[in-house]
Parts: sequence; C-alpha cells; structure tokens
Amino acid sequence: MRPFTGAAPSSNAESGHSVKLVLVVLLTLFVALQYRLWFGEGGLEERARLRARIEEQRETNRVLLERNRRLEVEVFELQQGLETIEERARTDLGMVKEGETYYQLLDVPSGSAQKTGEINREAAKSNDSKWQD
Repeated sequence: MRPFTGAAPSSNAESGHSVKLVLVVLLTLFVALQYRLWFGEGGLEERARLRARIEEQRETNRVLLERNRRLEVEVFELQQGLETIEERARTDLGMVKEGETYYQLLDVPSGSAQKTGEINREAAKSNDSKWQD
C-alpha cells in the first residue's frame, strides 16, 4: 500500500499537460509584451520616429537662430548709421542720389545679341528719316 500524501492521485500525463499549458500561456504573454514593446504606443518604433523629429526640429532651430542673429546685426547697423540705410535704399528700392547717374547693364543671351543689333539699326534709320523730313 502507498502512504497517504494528502493530495489526490494524479497521473504523469496530467502533470505534463499542465506544464505545457503553463508554458504556452507564458509564451503567449511574452510575445504580446514584446509586440507592444516594438510596435505599440510608446514602443521602440515610435521612439525612433520621435528622435528623428527632434533632430529635424533642432536643425530648423539652428537655421532660425542664425537668421535671427543676422537680423539683430542688421537692426544694430540700421540704428547706428545712415550708410546702411542708404545701401538698403539703393539695393532694395533702386534709389539714386541727386546729381548721380545710374547705368543699368543687361546680360543679353548670345543668340539674341545679333537680333538686337539689327533692331537698333532699324530704329536708328527710322529716327534719322523723321529728322530729315
């Protein structure tokens, strides 16, 4: 006879089945947690995407800081002297000083230079004929 152990008799088959069931449940739980870690909200994929956005924002901030620095220098120069104001008036507004002659040179494409010369000669002939009458 067997001594009494206080537990109900069980077979080896039932014991092996229970262990397999526990392993399957644990494995499923592990896979679910790994999926959330890699692909879920707040996971590694989102973290990498956020890091890329942070780098883009840092670059944008760097460009804007440089632009702000240039504008601060320009404001300082405008506050200090009339030369900067005069330069801006000349370049941005096309202003010319009194008594000053302004010459504008145009770049003419190479093929159209000959055509322009012919047009100018015809215009000169028509002007000469007007004065001769």
